[in-house]
Amino acid sequence: MMQHEDEYDQFRRQECKEITTEMFHVDLPVDEFLCDDVETGTGSYATLFRSGKEVYALLVAQPSAMQTMADVQRILKGMGLTVDKYMPPYADPTYFYRQAAALIKRRYPARRCWTVEDLRYYSRQTAYSPALVRVVAIDGAVRRYNAAGKSWQDVMECSFRKVRVAYA
Repeated sequence: MMQHEDEYDQFRRQECKEITTEMFHVDLPVDEFLCDDVETGTGSYATLFRSGKEVYALLVAQPSAMQTMADVQRILKGMGLTVDKYMPPYADPTYFYRQAAALIKRRYPARRCWTVEDLRYYSRQTAYSPALVRVVAIDGAVRRYNAAGKSWQDVMECSFRKVRVAYA
């Protein structure tokens, strides 16, 4: 690795660590980049990295673009990633529920109760940028979005599946 590549790699590691610490209150040192700055849409990029034994994806949209949970799910499917956990911002386990409830209240101010399906639907409409997810599987290749062709293209071949152990 050349000097400037090493400096850029260190800069990107520090930047990812700062985002995960400030936005998600999670200490994730970046051990290895699998893919960096993978285009996932107009003004949206993903970084796939390994921290310890876990693989994480960090999806960042430009501040001018609004990225929702539904966008993140669509992007991850297009990239060929299977998600184990969506990390809520500020380590708030009720973030998606509270945001969904606020969206329902804003849309239907007179409504006093809602169903689980309502919450599930509106939680997909909540803002989620940057997004941090724990990846459990990569199905053959990591893909990037080609804006010119409006399709997904392979960036690199990679197969990964975390085996879960079930204790009897």
